[in-house]
Amino acid sequence: MLKGHRVDEAATGELRAARRALAPGAADAVRFDFGPARGEHERRWPPDVQDALIELLMSLPAPYRAYVRRTLHTRAEALGAGRPLTREDLRRLWQELRGSLR
Repeated sequence: MLKGHRVDEAATGELRAARRALAPGAADAVRFDFGPARGEHERRWPPDVQDALIELLMSLPAPYRAYVRRTLHTRAEALGAGRPLTREDLRRLWQELRGSLR
C-alpha cells in the first residue's frame, strides 16, 4: 500500500497477511482479473508458447521483430480457432515464414 509517494511497509505486510489467511480458493476472489479476452489469449497462447515466441523474436534483428510477430499471430489464428497453440505449431509457422522471406 502507498502512503503518499512511499510504500507503507506495515500496511502492505498486514494486507498480505490478511490475503494469505483467507480460506483456500477465497484468494481467487480478490485476485485481479484481466477479463475474458486476456483469458482467451492466454488459453490460446499458453505461457510456454509465449516464451518461445519471445525467445524467437529476441533472436532477430530489431527491425524484423514487429513484422514477424504480426505475421506469426495472423498465421496462428488461421490454424483453427479454439485450440491452444503448441511450440511445434510455432516452430512450423516460423519455418514457413522464414522460407518465404528468402
